[in-house]
Amino acid sequence: FALPLIGMLLYFIVAISSMAVRFQRQEVAMLASRGCSRVQILALKLVEVALAMALSLPLGIAGGLLLARLIGYTREFLVFMPRTPVPVHLEAVDWRLVGGAVLLSAIAQLAPHALATRLTIVTFEQWRARRGVLWSGMRLLLIGFLVLATYYAYLRLSALGSVSLIGLHS
Repeated sequence: FALPLIGMLLYFIVAISSMAVRFQRQEVAMLASRGCSRVQILALKLVEVALAMALSLPLGIAGGLLLARLIGYTREFLVFMPRTPVPVHLEAVDWRLVGGAVLLSAIAQLAPHALATRLTIVTFEQWRARRGVLWSGMRLLLIGFLVLATYYAYLRLSALGSVSLIGLHS
């Protein structure tokens, strides 16, 4: 079940980054029309990404460690009880996964901006006039991905023999 969830998470990250770029596309086109090079625009975005990571990374790690400690107080679903706290240490953080997440997030934010740097004010207005066709294709892609994820989950459940609605006999 984790494979479709990871795919949906990656799609969500890219979709959010693309949405943010879509809102900033006119600003990027204005910068490009006023003489900024692609490298300058991407360097500006890289500084923005670095600042966001510098703020969110420590907060995310601290929040994750706090959540891990709180989970140690559960007895069952939404039932908490006092007990000795689970030892949670900063040494338990897998820095390779953190680095991979930072790299993936940076790529997901910089890649759409790299495409947007090709726009000028004229090409931006042309893009804005034709974007309805693009949205239809993206919706179909998302629906196709969700159908494939559902089919994959169905195959996994049927292989385990635990598809209860189909096997229900009254």
